[in-house]
Amino acid sequence: MPHLGRQLVALAAVLLVTAGCQAGDAPDDSRDTRSTSASPACNHTRDPSGGDVSLGAGFDYTESHHTFDTAAPITLCMRISGGAVRITGTTPQITVEPETLDGPGTQFTFSVTVAPGATGKLAVELLNDRGEVGASFSGPSIVTDATGWAFEPWGDAAS
Repeated sequence: MPHLGRQLVALAAVLLVTAGCQAGDAPDDSRDTRSTSASPACNHTRDPSGGDVSLGAGFDYTESHHTFDTAAPITLCMRISGGAVRITGTTPQITVEPETLDGPGTQFTFSVTVAPGATGKLAVELLNDRGEVGASFSGPSIVTDATGWAFEPWGDAAS
């Protein structure tokens, strides 16, 4: 029964987070968190026809090749009414700065740096006002070669 309780709490958190993503919302319903270098449109969103439950989330990033130890921007596009967003790498070779950005907002821009030997992806956590994880999901995977790295497509075939 405790497992079912955690699932219900997670579902409630997702519903609360996505409640603000209704059609007709004006862009100035909440302030945008500063976005330094990503475009305002999200170029990677979940394809609802794929059977996935949509969180109303997307990412804006380039799938270009980046040199190791050189930062590349990624923006999470999602209406967050409070709390914060935390993005981390799933291995120590993938670092994200800043690791956490406070809400409210609709765009949260982070810088990702990847070191040689990395395998993994980005992990996204939505935190409530007490800093507790209310929901989490996986972000784009990181692919590497001998000279650098790139983000893989997330949620669609945008490349």
